Amino acid sequence: MNTTAGTAWYKSDSGGGVDRKLIDATKTALKLGYYHLDGAEVYNTEAELGIAIEESKVPREKLFVTTKVITNIEDISNAIDTSLKKLQLDYVDLYLIHSPFFASSDSDLQSAWAAMEKVKADGKARSIGVSNYLLPHLAATMKTATVIPSINQIEYHPYLQHGGPDGPLLSYMKEHNIAKSAYAPLTAATKAKPGPLDELYADLAKKYYVSEGEIALRWCIDQDVVAITTSGKEERLGDYLRAMTFTLNPKEINEISRVGDKKHFRGFWRANHGLFGLPVAVLVQRSSISITIVRRKLMLLQNYPWGKKGKESLAATLCAKTPNTGFEIDESKEYAEMWMGDYPILPAKGLKSGEELHKIVDDNKEQLLGKTCIDKFGGVVPFLPKVHFVQYGIKCILLQLIATQILSISKALPLQIHPNKELSAQLHKKDPEKFPDSNHKPEIAIALGPFEVFAGFKDNNDIQALFSALPPLERFLPQKDVNIDNEVLKQICYKILTASDEEIMTTQVELAKLPKETYGKQAYILDLLPRLQEQYSKEDPGNLVALITMNFLSLSAGDAIYVPADAPHAYLSGDIVECMARSNNVLNTGFCPRADADSIELFTSALTFSPHNAEEVKLRTSKSEKSINGKTSVYAPPMSEFNMLKTSLQDGEKETIRAIGGPSVLFATRGSGKLVADGNMHDIEEGYIFFVGQGVEVSYEASSELDVYQAYAE
Repeated sequence: MNTTAGTAWYKSDSGGGVDRKLIDATKTALKLGYYHLDGAEVYNTEAELGIAIEESKVPREKLFVTTKVITNIEDISNAIDTSLKKLQLDYVDLYLIHSPFFASSDSDLQSAWAAMEKVKADGKARSIGVSNYLLPHLAATMKTATVIPSINQIEYHPYLQHGGPDGPLLSYMKEHNIAKSAYAPLTAATKAKPGPLDELYADLAKKYYVSEGEIALRWCIDQDVVAITTSGKEERLGDYLRAMTFTLNPKEINEISRVGDKKHFRGFWRANHGLFGLPVAVLVQRSSISITIVRRKLMLLQNYPWGKKGKESLAATLCAKTPNTGFEIDESKEYAEMWMGDYPILPAKGLKSGEELHKIVDDNKEQLLGKTCIDKFGGVVPFLPKVHFVQYGIKCILLQLIATQILSISKALPLQIHPNKELSAQLHKKDPEKFPDSNHKPEIAIALGPFEVFAGFKDNNDIQALFSALPPLERFLPQKDVNIDNEVLKQICYKILTASDEEIMTTQVELAKLPKETYGKQAYILDLLPRLQEQYSKEDPGNLVALITMNFLSLSAGDAIYVPADAPHAYLSGDIVECMARSNNVLNTGFCPRADADSIELFTSALTFSPHNAEEVKLRTSKSEKSINGKTSVYAPPMSEFNMLKTSLQDGEKETIRAIGGPSVLFATRGSGKLVADGNMHDIEEGYIFFVGQGVEVSYEASSELDVYQAYAE
């Protein structure tokens, strides 16, 4: 058994000075008898390991030191020299390629392995091996290898058994005498709880007078798997050594395997995802960039006061599951957004090249976007898919380029419209800092569950009925007994938004006193009024604009709406998938302090009157012609920038999406399974995101109920 200076000790900045805590933790491990030290260049902790080894005075011959290469994979000869210098060693006992996902072809894997063989031949590594390799990567490497990889270090625990001892991967490793090493062996007893093994682990821990973690370690050890774990606590490291004082019997080992096979959980290096962020991959046709892995900065979350607190925030809970972030939820904090795209605040970057995702696309426009899309939209991805998880409030969208985002909202944000192209061009020219582009921003929202929303204006007859039945509203009419048409409706909105605090408060108090039957079929207004007032106050004019003039819809999972440019909208509660045209222009008014509101004159002059009733807001679905097996529907808004596919599969079901003549972004909101693109297989689970280049056919096979959304343009 060994200890690692790995993900738990990851440092984002190699130049930020040494981490004394890691040095002391490593010395503690050495004192306890952990002589196998496992590190990697990407963790930026090799210097600390070197200092700990030097200060501990443990004889070199007692140590077994492992490190890995990935950041400098294109220059392995220089990478090993740099690592040895930091480690203050003449050689390492084991040198690993950290991941195969740098490679875009078999020849990339083979060239890297040839460089590893040279490292061994030069005496700089006693043994060489690989990490996170799947069967295709091993098979490709072995075609030209003169030295067999001594070991494959993989995530391995009862919830990730890679098909078990008789499965293709482990069988191949056994056939070629490639040893197995397990990182994250404690997963089923820690981060994957609750799970089907909880009771069995507890019973075995009680039987052997050890912890559940020690049962997890022993399950690996008794299958001849080298177990790697990490901790900075001396007591815990000491406890783990108890795993060497007992053995599980074959029946117990098999029972852990059997029960563990009921759940699938992968905590690290999900197939084709970035090392430091939610999985985002670029899938394109065969070429020098057939698979481009992207990663993220460590700071994944945005903290805004309108976010949900602690574990109530889906953004936070998903981030906590993200490999190698080191993120822990603080129950006292609001977590509003989790970013997974390349917006400049939190850009995704190529794991191999370090390039931002938009540059990868920019440098390979024709291959990724296709000529038709380039000619039509000017060489950019014309849409922005996002995922929102809303508790209660009015959502506010921030721009991301090729972006998917989790939002958890609990407090109202401004009532808003997105200006049309002509107005956007004018505003952008006048104030490019506030209005960063000249495009429009129509959008769709698809409900993942119950979803409440204000969107578009009511039918004028319904608005007329309210003004006729509710005397407190008369003060906002331009003249008494006027027939409400679109021009009058603009004037009503303007008068409400410019009314004094006293007028707004008085009106709402008076409305609340009226009998429910006075409102007719719009009696829901009395139920929603106190909810909106709670968010800000009885003086907020947005309450009246939304309740009196706008459609209120309560939708179910699968229902969708379309919001064109210049149409007012305010999302109240629920979980949604959203996609919009590529813009970040917005005009806010209502549901915010008056000082923060945009120009009321500009807002009201820009208002559009389509949709003009609740049915016109709804976006219907139909079976997609892109679907081969009939498991996919399409949301097609009346605009050219994008459509949205939704694929829903039960356990074991399959679907294939025909090649699309433009770029797409797909993401899973539920379940797990396999995704195949251009002959390569990838895991896909809730939270995984892929950018798919034009001309790529994508297939899915669900291992549990799987929902995948795919926004595309062509």
